[in-house]
Amino acid sequence: MVTRNVAKSVRMPRIPEDQVEALDVEQARRLLAVIEGHRLSALFSTALVLGLRRGEVLGLSWPDLDFKAGSVSVRHSLQRLDGSSNWYLPRREHRWACSLRRPDL
Repeated sequence: MVTRNVAKSVRMPRIPEDQVEALDVEQARRLLAVIEGHRLSALFSTALVLGLRRGEVLGLSWPDLDFKAGSVSVRHSLQRLDGSSNWYLPRREHRWACSLRRPDL
């Protein structure tokens, strides 16, 4: 019989976080020029300008946009798991709103 949990003495390896580099202004301009006229240009532009993740952009709906206040609220995200799409509500501290004003690119 084992009297203690031997797994507790194992040190887990550290998983390095991916380093992500943001686009500079010139790269953002080139991206916007390339996607102009593409059927998903609104999706790419929204993600680029607001800094949203793919699931956050795909989870946006009309009630999330407040044109009078000039803001967008990220209330949920859309994720694809096991071949089906699922809506996820972010934890309270991960819900946020941001300005709809487009930067000069």
